[in-house]
Amino acid sequence: MEPNEVGEKQKEILKAAQELSDKRATPKLIADQAGVSVNYLGQQLQDRTFRSMFNECLVGAVASETPQILQSFIEQAKQGSFKHGKLLLEISDMYSEKSQLEVNAKTTNDTPFSNKEERDEFLKATLQEFLEEQKSEEGGE
Repeated sequence: MEPNEVGEKQKEILKAAQELSDKRATPKLIADQAGVSVNYLGQQLQDRTFRSMFNECLVGAVASETPQILQSFIEQAKQGSFKHGKLLLEISDMYSEKSQLEVNAKTTNDTPFSNKEERDEFLKATLQEFLEEQKSEEGGE
């Protein structure tokens, strides 16, 4: 079906979908307003082109209501609704459940000793000083 091949009943369905989209209309309500049966509506929605036009009608109406929806969220958040506040922060990219931090840093395992012998010599000397202090403390008591 081409968009210019839309029949009168289909136009009525699209008009009803657009008018009722902000009221969370059921397929029955849309069909009733368009003057068709739910079965007919279902049959028409099987056509990809018509279904695309139908969805555009629904989305267009929701998009036009977005400022009022956001204002409602703001009011709910101001009254202490955590979920509304969280959703507003998520929408504005000020909060997300998962965050990924990228760090570009260089780490090294620097040691003050140039080799194992230097390290061992330092440890022996340090332990020797410690042992001598221990002996003098024990002998001085």
